Amino acid sequence: MALDENKLQKEQPDEERHDTIVTSTYPRLDIPEGEKPELLDYLVSLPDVDVDLPPIPEAKNKPEPQMEEKTEEENKAEALASFIRNRTKAAQVCPFAMLYSDEDVGEVLENFSGDEAFNDIVYIKGDKDTYYYSNKTMTEYYANIAILVEEKNDSRTVAHSVREHSKYPAPTPVQFFMKTPFFLSSSQLDQVRNIFKIDPNYEDIKEFKLDNGMEYFYSTLSLTHYAAFSLAEDAMNATP
Repeated sequence: MALDENKLQKEQPDEERHDTIVTSTYPRLDIPEGEKPELLDYLVSLPDVDVDLPPIPEAKNKPEPQMEEKTEEENKAEALASFIRNRTKAAQVCPFAMLYSDEDVGEVLENFSGDEAFNDIVYIKGDKDTYYYSNKTMTEYYANIAILVEEKNDSRTVAHSVREHSKYPAPTPVQFFMKTPFFLSSSQLDQVRNIFKIDPNYEDIKEFKLDNGMEYFYSTLSLTHYAAFSLAEDAMNATP
């Protein structure tokens, strides 16, 4: 690409205006008349000019967001809720006597019901204590049984479970109480049977045995002997 010499000459300041216009810092090229310089040659002939650029401002370090420190009460509430939830996952309720360590614990537990973060922590009053658990991982029915197990009232525990099962309706296998969460031994179940026979509080709790030797409890509050026996036989025949 060639440059027009006439155009380059026009771009130079007139001598008569040197007093008012700053002259160019670039010297004119000594170009023979009639010749046009190549653009690259023209650019190479220009002197180096140092340009003072403004310094690049340093980026200001933005302060990291500060985590709000939790109060002692908040830490205590979280620790208490975590303990109750973990114990609930292990199929156990938490007696208040186990949780109590200082006078503030009762107040913290009372505030759980009004805090969305802890509203899963509920309680049931038993005969010996108040018991806490998380209703996210334990039903009220199971919590009641866990409370009876915690209070070590074997006859009441068995009777409560038998009555609840009879409402379904379904009789309850005696061996059911040898498993979690009851873990009753054969001798303990024999003691329970004896109490059922003499205590009027349990006169609705009855027992029968199938031909295969399986023993069942049921409650006459919800089932007749015939209905309980038939349901047990149906369950036996349905078992592969």
